Amino acid sequence: MGKVGQMGGVRRLAAGVWLAAAVAYATAAAAQEREFCLPPKVESALCLPSSPEQISDQISERAAVREDAPAWQSVAAMDGDEAQALGAVSVGDALHLLPGVHFVSHGGLGSVSALSGRGSSAGQVAVVVDGMPLADASSVNHTAQLHGALLHDTERLEWLRGSQSVLYGSGALGGAVRLVTRAPQADEGVRAAARAGYGSYRTSQVEGALEQTRGRLGWRMSAAHLNREGYSRIVAGDERDGTELYQWRGRGRVRLGEGLAKGLAKGLEWTLIGFYGGRDVNYDPTTAEDGKAQETGERWRAHSQWRWRGLGGSHVLSAAFAGQERRNQSQGAFPFRNRQRGGRTHLRYQLERAFAGERVQLTAGGEWQQNMWEAERVRRAHEGGAFVQFALRPRPQWRVVLGGRAEGHDRFGSAFAWQGALAKAWPALGLSGRVSYSGGFKAPSLYQLYAPPLGTLAIGNAQLRPERSEHWEVGATQRFAEGRLTLDASWFMLDVREQIGFELDGGYQNTARTRRSGVEIEARWRALTRLQLAAHYVYLEARNLRAHRPQPRVPRHAAGLRVSWKGARLGVFSDWRYVGRQWDDAAGARQTPAWHVWNLGARWRTRKAVALELQLRNLLDRRYQSVWGYREPGFNIFAAVRASF
Repeated sequence: MGKVGQMGGVRRLAAGVWLAAAVAYATAAAAQEREFCLPPKVESALCLPSSPEQISDQISERAAVREDAPAWQSVAAMDGDEAQALGAVSVGDALHLLPGVHFVSHGGLGSVSALSGRGSSAGQVAVVVDGMPLADASSVNHTAQLHGALLHDTERLEWLRGSQSVLYGSGALGGAVRLVTRAPQADEGVRAAARAGYGSYRTSQVEGALEQTRGRLGWRMSAAHLNREGYSRIVAGDERDGTELYQWRGRGRVRLGEGLAKGLAKGLEWTLIGFYGGRDVNYDPTTAEDGKAQETGERWRAHSQWRWRGLGGSHVLSAAFAGQERRNQSQGAFPFRNRQRGGRTHLRYQLERAFAGERVQLTAGGEWQQNMWEAERVRRAHEGGAFVQFALRPRPQWRVVLGGRAEGHDRFGSAFAWQGALAKAWPALGLSGRVSYSGGFKAPSLYQLYAPPLGTLAIGNAQLRPERSEHWEVGATQRFAEGRLTLDASWFMLDVREQIGFELDGGYQNTARTRRSGVEIEARWRALTRLQLAAHYVYLEARNLRAHRPQPRVPRHAAGLRVSWKGARLGVFSDWRYVGRQWDDAAGARQTPAWHVWNLGARWRTRKAVALELQLRNLLDRRYQSVWGYREPGFNIFAAVRASF
């Protein structure tokens, strides 16, 4: 089918999607108007809402779970403060604490890194910040660059398992990570907070935030700076590779009124978020040479969001503009110098509507984006789509979810994603079960499409097709002791067709078909009011079905145990993680050994506004590598003082 015919198919399907949404909306509007009500939400790891957009709000509003509302999708979540207390410095460090998430780096903080969920490849997990997908258009895989993203001012991190392409489009076929940053508090007044610390590898870190809420206005500004002299990133070297990271975020909120345009826009709220960050990092391009390579770069983002309620529905209209630039140079055996720029414009609208006695929830919307990459010349790509999702509750103990998305891309034409889920609860037994299917897709990155050849070696391929996936999951949750003890088990399988890989004889090609399947087991226990334990184990098989080889950098076994005790003045946090051995290259020539690491943290509030922190990272001083030949930090200490006013 030609591109024109494909785009015509997208338009027809998009029209059908919008027609279904319009009919459902009109039916709802004819009913008695009521304020949009969100269903209850599980505090820890299971998600009940019709869309991931609702997760954080419901977690903070409702800690209790209705036993007759079975979860159809599983979500792992963590508070940003707790992750920081366990020694996490970057967003990637914190995500690695979540079950099923694998974050690898070429030598620790600031180095090139990759995010994987349930064995997915780089670029197959979407990163969503404050409701908007975030990606670096100048990166190889069109994925968010998390190696320079400090955890500061992140309120919550959430890992949405399974394909999320219906709601988040391209790049979410392996799942989605949702980050929620801090907003001004509702209580009126001026508040300030600061944190400063020093630790091993001559690491210094300073953070601060200032906010004010007055009437309908609220604003917050925060900044963070980290400097580390570091260590040699490669195992064979002894030269210190330093890291400097800094970022600034500003946020303003205006509540314009409780009733505008005769009830068509209730509770109208406008939020504007600005972000700027940069890095100056020394790294080693290869494991053979302790070279003097340097990367400097900046990234910036502006995000405008309108929220309102009207005709019984909740509406969100967002516009985001993002850009990044990075510069690399090396004075080693193979000297080089380059500069790349990327940009992204993203528009998104989402409607959420509950009707039929709240037994039916509708989520529908559309989005459009333009991506730009500049190296030797400027390249652009446009894509847009429409989505709809229905969450039905035919009976109190049943939940049915159906959804679909149509996407159009100016290079390859159309792509589609479908979703279905069924969940059932047995309240008397404290048991619930779920089964789900979801399809996904990922568009080729601009680099994969247009990267210029290196001498006679081809790299880019303008004929690439999107990667396509199918994800199945079957799971069950059992609760004991009035919900204080929860056991959850899931089996999953992710099949990816037309996966893009690099071939020496033709550059990037749609050559691979891969399969990831495995089992996740989690246990969460509130032993005491202040004591909580969480443990998990993941068994994962990941293979390239065409090459008959295992997928690289996917551990077969992974486990973790997290313990936290939060007293009135003293909090103690412990995290132990195990990652099994894994193949490091696609050819299966070398393996990275298994490793385990134990982190311990404590926070003591000496006064009402002052707290002392101590973190013991890699307490057992394990010498390990997440990428073959690149070392991770050994035992190190970090101490900090935190004050709020």
